[in-house]
Amino acid sequence: MTRVLIIDDEDLVRRAIRFTLEKAGFEAVDLASGRQAVDRLDGIDPDLVIVDLVMPDQDGFDTIAQIQEKNPAMRIIAVTGGGPTGPDRLLQRVSAMGVAWALKKPVDRDDLIAAVKAATGRE
Repeated sequence: MTRVLIIDDEDLVRRAIRFTLEKAGFEAVDLASGRQAVDRLDGIDPDLVIVDLVMPDQDGFDTIAQIQEKNPAMRIIAVTGGGPTGPDRLLQRVSAMGVAWALKKPVDRDDLIAAVKAATGRE
């Protein structure tokens, strides 16, 4: 079964994404902290990571860079509501980091499932 790691500081967002993925047949693990996720990455061994870009302890950009350093082949989906600069600018920045999938919050369920399926080859 495909395992997805969800990293988002907003509890309701994490739970909603996890529920949506589990209902679609994925295994989901969720954490509230980018630092915690990077520290536990090897033990969780995800096939895909979904990471929020705006988080208080460590932003998604640093989290993505650290995940890519540990596992350059890791597939990553970035999500953001935008923070003070707006979502489009942040999503452009992660595209430059090599993140192939980026979604705006609130994330549409169908778009989320489509991105996860594309990222994991389960189209």
